[in-house]
Amino acid sequence: MMNPKVSIIVPVYNVEKYLKRCVDSLVGQTLKDIEIILVDDGSPDGCPRMCDDFAAADSRIKVVHKPNGGLGSARNAGLEVAKGEYVAFVDSDDYVDAETYATLVAEAEKHNLDAVFNGYTYHYPDGRKDNWACESMLCRGHEEMQEYVAALLSNSNKVVVSVCMGIYRLSVINRISARFMSERQYLSEDILFNINVLTRCNSVASIPATFYHYCYNGSSLTKTFKEEKIANNFRLYETISKCLIENGMADVTVMAKSLMLDYTVWLMKEILLSGMPFAEKRRFCNEIFVYPEWGNVAKALYALPSVKPAKRLLLFLITHKMVVSSYLFFNVFYRLIKR
Repeated sequence: MMNPKVSIIVPVYNVEKYLKRCVDSLVGQTLKDIEIILVDDGSPDGCPRMCDDFAAADSRIKVVHKPNGGLGSARNAGLEVAKGEYVAFVDSDDYVDAETYATLVAEAEKHNLDAVFNGYTYHYPDGRKDNWACESMLCRGHEEMQEYVAALLSNSNKVVVSVCMGIYRLSVINRISARFMSERQYLSEDILFNINVLTRCNSVASIPATFYHYCYNGSSLTKTFKEEKIANNFRLYETISKCLIENGMADVTVMAKSLMLDYTVWLMKEILLSGMPFAEKRRFCNEIFVYPEWGNVAKALYALPSVKPAKRLLLFLITHKMVVSSYLFFNVFYRLIKR
């Protein structure tokens, strides 16, 4: 039996309400030469039974049952059994358009690409939606791949960060033994996986189509700030920087600094605009401010013309450990910060 063209890995945990919509969108792909790998990550609801029922109804569906280990662990379990020429990832509370993988594979084969990405549509609970179409890009060779990685780290709309919005050549992933780190240790396991893989790719493209449907699920969010996010942000920056240097992209590390600042903005907004007591806000901010790399980060980012005045001011507040001024900044001017 020939291997499928695309393996689609779907981590499944506590999504009984959304799982059928997701699987139906995959079963209905115009590209029929696919395998769908449902990874039951120890889900406590009816999802394990649903996965088995889906597999019984369609021979292209495989099910992996495993103890709960988190999103990264579930994706890795899927990678261990994937047989496709390309691999894709879909979150089980989202869905994709019918022509998604036929289009992405055609693009990959036309240009002999290691990865292809597309944009997405963001669905709000009230029915509103936003389209996020990335720029049309085709990069080949080390210099152009550096440009693509820099665009990824810039947190702009040029390219997408999520691993769910594209396909990867599985042989590249297996050659470098790329796997997901735990989201419990890093602020973004997606961008870390992408940096690890894309710094070793020879070619990549993005297309403006918004095939992927990201559906906001309010029940999955917590209103409690988790202190470990602060360390996870700095750990992410350090790991990305090391990966860039090891793969001959040291010039791009300034963009890793920019990304760390973007994530710090997000964390400080979450802290300073929350309802927690001011003493707690001060304590969390001080944890951010004492990070020893801020001086180097500020020096590098001040030299970038693309860094907006609001972020330059925030860098000044951070490096000078000004908690009260930071509080006023976010309560008065935080809308100036574009994430």
